[in-house]
Amino acid sequence: MKLLRLELLNLASLDKAGGEIIDFENGPLGESNIFSIVGPTGSGKSTILDAICLALFNRAPRYPKKKNDRNQSIEIYGKKNEDESNRLAPSDPRNILTHGKKYGHSKLTFLANNGNLYRAEWSVCFKRTRYDNAVTSLYILKNEDGKITEAEADWNELPRIIGLDYEQFLRTVLIAQGSFANFLTAKEDERYELLEKLIGCEDLYSRIAAEIALRRKEASDSYNEIRAGINVYANDDLAPDELEKLTAEIASLEKEKQANADTLETVKKSLDWYDTDEKLCSDIAKAETAVNDAKNSLLALSDLQQRLNLHDTTSEGVATYREQTALTSSINETRTAIDNYANETDKLNKEIAELKTQLQDLQAKAKQAADSYDEKKPHINRAREIKGEIESLQQQVDEKTSTLQQSQTAVDNATKAVNDNADAIRTADEALRKANADYAKTENEAAQNLATHTNNVAAAREKFDNFAKQLQAQDLASLQKSKAEADKALTDIRDAIRLTSSLTKKKTDAAANSSERDKLLTRNKEITATRAGINIRQLSDELTTLRKAHTLMTSENLALLRGDLADGEPCPLCGATHHPYADSGELSNITSEMQGLIVAKEKELIELQDRDFVLAQEKSQNEGFLIKLETTANELSDEIESLGTELEIIFVRHSEWPADITQLEELNVSLSTQAGIADTALSNYNDMSNKAEHARQALDKTTEGLDNYRKLADRRLKEADQRRHDAQVALTSHQAQSATLSTQLEEKRQTAQAAASKLAETNELLTQKQQQLKDEIGDNEPDQLDRTLTTAKENAEKLVKEKSEAIADAGLKMQELKGRTEIAVQNLGNYQKRHRELSSQLNLWLEKFNIDRDKPLTIANLAEISTYKDDWEGIRASIKGKSDTLTAASATAQNIIERRTAHLTIRPEADRETLSAQREKLEAWKSEALDTARARLQAYHRAKEKMGELHEKYQEARHTLDEWEQICQAIGGDGKTLRKIAQCYTLRFLIAHANAEIRRFNTRYELTQVANSLGIRVIDHDRADDIRDTTSLSGGETFIVSLGLALGLSSLSSRNISFDNLFIDEGFGTLDPDTLATVIDSLASLQSSRGKKVGVISHTDVMSERISTQVRIIKNGNSGSSHIEIHTA
Repeated sequence: MKLLRLELLNLASLDKAGGEIIDFENGPLGESNIFSIVGPTGSGKSTILDAICLALFNRAPRYPKKKNDRNQSIEIYGKKNEDESNRLAPSDPRNILTHGKKYGHSKLTFLANNGNLYRAEWSVCFKRTRYDNAVTSLYILKNEDGKITEAEADWNELPRIIGLDYEQFLRTVLIAQGSFANFLTAKEDERYELLEKLIGCEDLYSRIAAEIALRRKEASDSYNEIRAGINVYANDDLAPDELEKLTAEIASLEKEKQANADTLETVKKSLDWYDTDEKLCSDIAKAETAVNDAKNSLLALSDLQQRLNLHDTTSEGVATYREQTALTSSINETRTAIDNYANETDKLNKEIAELKTQLQDLQAKAKQAADSYDEKKPHINRAREIKGEIESLQQQVDEKTSTLQQSQTAVDNATKAVNDNADAIRTADEALRKANADYAKTENEAAQNLATHTNNVAAAREKFDNFAKQLQAQDLASLQKSKAEADKALTDIRDAIRLTSSLTKKKTDAAANSSERDKLLTRNKEITATRAGINIRQLSDELTTLRKAHTLMTSENLALLRGDLADGEPCPLCGATHHPYADSGELSNITSEMQGLIVAKEKELIELQDRDFVLAQEKSQNEGFLIKLETTANELSDEIESLGTELEIIFVRHSEWPADITQLEELNVSLSTQAGIADTALSNYNDMSNKAEHARQALDKTTEGLDNYRKLADRRLKEADQRRHDAQVALTSHQAQSATLSTQLEEKRQTAQAAASKLAETNELLTQKQQQLKDEIGDNEPDQLDRTLTTAKENAEKLVKEKSEAIADAGLKMQELKGRTEIAVQNLGNYQKRHRELSSQLNLWLEKFNIDRDKPLTIANLAEISTYKDDWEGIRASIKGKSDTLTAASATAQNIIERRTAHLTIRPEADRETLSAQREKLEAWKSEALDTARARLQAYHRAKEKMGELHEKYQEARHTLDEWEQICQAIGGDGKTLRKIAQCYTLRFLIAHANAEIRRFNTRYELTQVANSLGIRVIDHDRADDIRDTTSLSGGETFIVSLGLALGLSSLSSRNISFDNLFIDEGFGTLDPDTLATVIDSLASLQSSRGKKVGVISHTDVMSERISTQVRIIKNGNSGSSHIEIHTA
């Protein structure tokens, strides 16, 4: 991954309008392998790193919180005020928005390892009293035909695209060696926590330990559950004879149950005969009732049947009568219509005569309107011409009015210009006098201040020379050597005291460990011997034999055989001729005693099993403790050996030192005093050196101040002189304009007078034309008058036309009435002819119908019959349905009678009461005994199956539990053992990477790990490979080692991920000039050796002098804001 471009807007103190842009790829930063980020405290150096992290992860180093943590704010008791209610939590990264700004953003463009170009963005808005949620986005940038296009991507995919999460990114990109300096000087116990923080696994081992403890508990719960299950199913187990007896009992009960079921089925069938006979008798009665009901229903329709017969026989006559009646109505209607047509014809003749009279009046009015239009048309045309002339004159008036107004405005402007110029002359004259005075004052102040700065430089130079002479009188090398020797001796004596104390404690711990192991080994031998004496198998075999004997002695079949035994005759089972237990009473006493013995043996067996289980548990636990003690013993042995070796190395260097710890402590006091004296001497020299450096800086500052003031004085004099020149030019210019402006004012006044005269002439001509227009058409408007006359003429002509059309329409209606009358007369003749024919036909039909009838049918009867509205087809269908129902009911009744006759031939022998009593007796038989026996057998089979399954699970659960217990014992209950082992391996890898980094810029020092610990020693190759403790390192040596560790962690964290940028913070001020140059050269070489561009965050002026390419954060006065500038030598 390579950072290309960073864009910031309104973040912390960086609030430049339009934002800041840092281009890592082009310009000075792109051409340099190493650059520094410099600026005063609080100027915004850290804001650059915060902006990079915000764009990629929405988190920043200055706002530390773990992912998904809630904001932790200040606890306030009572009601918050408005400011605190709207304040963000301290860990919220939105706090980075510049105070008073509404919007800020960070945009980072980078090249990912997959070859794609991306831009990650982070922004925040502040609206009135609250912050919006931060907005993150990601765009993939592509170059298509020379144009950069962008497409939105998923911002949450950034850790996968980069290959690092937030914590890994900080360890890989931001190197803060101050953390490693703390790590080097910390105690061994403290190093575990520091190393976990450095590599980002603070709670990993405790989580692993908790997970293992949970797995062990689950294994223990599973084991206990299976064991309890086995005990539950053991109660349902059966001995072989008990199983055989139970099986025989079930077979007998099932046979009895089947016999009862067969008999009950036969009885139920016999009882069913009586039920069927009752039903057949009931069905016969119902069928006979249905036949009678059908007959009655058919009889109730006899009147309708007669009415239907009359309808069917008179249908022809009724049809003729109805047609004759309809013709009578048509004849009457036609006569009425002819009378109506005659009345309408008379009415229409009168209407036509009246319309003709109205037409004559309208034609006279139309002629009058046309004559009026022809008379006024010439006046209207003349009025239109005059109106056009008036409009033209009005336009001229408007234009000349506008011209007059413009001329007057020009006069006003010219007058103002003359007055303004006079004011400007007075102002310019005053400015010239003031500029001359300012120049004289500036020249005088410059001379006085230059003298003051010159005196300050002389004083600063004298002070610096005094300090320099004092430093030259002292030997720095001798002081440093004395200090180093005293510090080394003090470090060694303290190490000797610490190692002697630790060695004594470790030996005591080793002795206690050995004693504890001996106790556990002795106890395990006792447990093994005790378990060997617990013969569970023998007792279990005895109990099985007793159970079988008891079952045999209590068997029902054996009881029958005992009853057949006789003294002197052999037993069919054993062959004995003497039978002491043939008497069942004596045998009962023995079986009772045997049952008591079985119960006692069972209780003893359970107690032995529980005791054996407890002993096995104790032995297994002891073996786990022994493993742990053995591990501890090995660790103690290694530690004792390591401590002894370290102590021996110290005593080799100081053979004159005593071995007794009390004497060592006394010697420590003496050496501490010597080290203090050497430290004081060197500190005094350093103080003097710092004062000399400060004096040099003060001299440089005053010299620079003198140079700067000279430049400032020259600039101020030039500016004052320029102001004098500008004032003189302005005065001359305004004086030259005065005559010109007066001439222009007179010309504009004459122009305005001419415009007023022309406007008056045009207004007079306009008044004359308006009077002519009034003479022609009065106050009327020409076009409106023309439209009014034209409309009157057209309306009169329209009325004439409408009246003529009305007369024509009335004539057409007259012709239509005449045609209708003729048709109606013709239809009336046809209707009358047909009516006579129908009367003749109806008389002939009646004559024929009444032959052989006692009561003849008349026209009145036909009239009545024709009024009937009955549903004849419905009546006919109803009668047919009733008849069909009667036929079906009769057939059903006959069928049921035949079925009962056949049913009587198979009547049972027993009567119904006898059969019912027999069924009640059979149904009363209960199968409880069979159900109980079956449930007992099913429980036995289930217990056998489950116990078989649980046995395998029991063995597996026991093995699993043992494994997890051993793991728990190995790593410790809280994971501390696992933590130590893993951290030792992690430190080994870290030291290997750190040594590789240290060799790049220093071959003197090499790190080594104290075996099986987090102890770190430094091999000093310039001192015959002397192995030094980290507490003996000077500030510069500590920085070199810390930088190596930090770079090593960066290399270790990035694994196979390429990252081309690296930022290093803190510590460079402790290096001597030669080492600093070597470190900077080595960091610069990272570009060529590992492809990394290094940015160094500098807090001192040292780095500014050593690294030419700089990102400078410059404060904008005392405003609290800053801006960025890129500088290069």
